[in-house]
Formats: sequence, structure tokens, C-alpha cells
Amino acid sequence: VRMVKYAHQHQYVPISRAYKAIFNKDPKASVLTIKLLSQDGEDPIEVRAKGSTTIKKLMAAFANQRGIDQNTLKIMFDGERLAAESTLSAAGVEDGDTLDVMMEQLGG
Repeated sequence: VRMVKYAHQHQYVPISRAYKAIFNKDPKASVLTIKLLSQDGEDPIEVRAKGSTTIKKLMAAFANQRGIDQNTLKIMFDGERLAAESTLSAAGVEDGDTLDVMMEQLGG
């Protein structure tokens, strides 16, 4: 197996793996930089995550950063609510995209 230094991971990996990550742009292997924009007007939070990261994990990170309960959050992308168990790649989120974070409102 031929090895190549893969700059992104700072290690030697099989050339086939590096080629796949670079040229096929496997969404689960690539790291995305996305912004989480809150409805409260505070500055957006920029996060780096893999395409295989779940929406639930993003909600937990946002809630931890802001000191709020993650169960009160929902994340929207292109006007659609994203399921907590969905992944970024399954939702079609790409590098540089912005996700809207909303507080759920109860009542009638």
C-alpha cells in the first residue's frame, strides 16, 4: 500500500483514503465550518463538524455555550426543521452554511 502525507490529518494514510477524502469529497470525512445563528440577536457561533455529526450534538454544543437547556432548542435549515437524529450530510448542509437556532415556544 502506498502512503501519502495527508496534510489535513497531519499523518500518513493510504493514498486511496487521502484521494477519496480530497477528490470524492466524502461528506462524512470532510470537516464543515458552519454558523449557528440564534433568534435572540447574539453573535452567531461558528463550529467545525463532520458531515456525520448529528443535529442533537450541535444543539448540545449550542446550549452549553449559551447556558440554556438543549431540550428547548430546534434547528432550522432552509426553512425546514431538522430532526435531532439527522446528520449534517443527510440534511444537505455544506461548508459555510448557516443554521438557524430557535427556542421552542409552548402554548396556544
